[in-house]
Amino acid sequence: MLVAIMLDAFNHRYLEFEAPFISSIMARAHVTRVIPAFGFEPDAAHIAGLWPELSDGGMHFWWGPEGSVFRWTTPWGRFAARLPTGAQRVVRRGIQATNLAVARPLGRKYGGNPVGIPLERLHLFDVSQSRVMFQPGFSASPTIFDLLSQQQRPWKYFGSPVHRSKADRLARRIEKADLRNVDFVFVSMADLDKVGHVYGTRGVEIQDAWRRVDSAVERIYRHCLQDGKPVELVIYGDHGMVDVTSHIDLRPALRRLRSREWVDYAYFLDSTFARFWTFTDEAKAEIMEMLDGVPGGSLVTTADRERYRCAYSHNRFGDIIFWADEGHILLPNFYQKLNPVRGMHGYRREVIDNHTGLIAYAEARETGHRLPEPVEMVDIFATLVDMLALPWPDAADGRSVLQP
Repeated sequence: MLVAIMLDAFNHRYLEFEAPFISSIMARAHVTRVIPAFGFEPDAAHIAGLWPELSDGGMHFWWGPEGSVFRWTTPWGRFAARLPTGAQRVVRRGIQATNLAVARPLGRKYGGNPVGIPLERLHLFDVSQSRVMFQPGFSASPTIFDLLSQQQRPWKYFGSPVHRSKADRLARRIEKADLRNVDFVFVSMADLDKVGHVYGTRGVEIQDAWRRVDSAVERIYRHCLQDGKPVELVIYGDHGMVDVTSHIDLRPALRRLRSREWVDYAYFLDSTFARFWTFTDEAKAEIMEMLDGVPGGSLVTTADRERYRCAYSHNRFGDIIFWADEGHILLPNFYQKLNPVRGMHGYRREVIDNHTGLIAYAEARETGHRLPEPVEMVDIFATLVDMLALPWPDAADGRSVLQP
């Protein structure tokens, strides 16, 4: 049996914190640092070995008025936007609940959580990945779950959106599960992400969260050992977490533009990205000039798109993308609105705290080996395929960290 535990927002430096069980596994495992894929949606990289440009991964939302899960809000979105903040919050919950009721039977991933997108503009955007990573059709190339299913090898998934993703709850749920004859167990824990956003990466809060994760991982591992068969273990993150030191407010610069908002151009404000769609040449030139003068970030260039393998064949993620520097976030944005956070992810490759970690323990290949150089997110997929002895998909990329 292989147990893979994905820790959301696992900064590789957390491996220095006290964690008796994880430390004991590291002494017998391959350990390395991992460079996250571009943006906020790396699932296809570590689950299918696909770079963002081949999987339409990258951001949670993209331009999509023609098929948006929010298009039914169009007639009354402008009215709802005039409501007080508290009433708008109720409206957003209602939108999410309605979309979930429709989405679950269809197997959609987010169900259309409107986060903080302006209600009158909600119908212009859609979720970029509509399925959960373990569902058939998640990506153009087979995922680790698809490969196992094709060979009729049983697997189990624990975590969001199927279960609550707190470490202790997941450990209790797995301890009650019958895992006999299961070849692969995948667990997704969100404790580090939630604590890291609120408290940052340096305080006692994140160290306490790391100890809770360590305890849960040990409980899961020991439960899987009960059948007496060998259990291999992979622990990794989808990205790291970076302490926030400064905010970028684009509102003053946007107000000075001659181009008309939502007429000549549209935009989406992620936490570390500002993405623009332009409908006139004048708007494109004006916005690029404006962003070029904003301190704390820079434009994503053609060379960047090639380097990060996010040279998409379409512009649904934006014609122009502004990327915040290390420790900077856009505020307000469509997630936190005006609420500051102490930790964030979604930065460039050079930002070391944005890197995550990988621990691969295979009993037959114990080494206690630390790889000197970081690996790519697609290498996690290759490692899982290697440990499960699965056939290699033609479109996938990556190299197992267990291979010499």
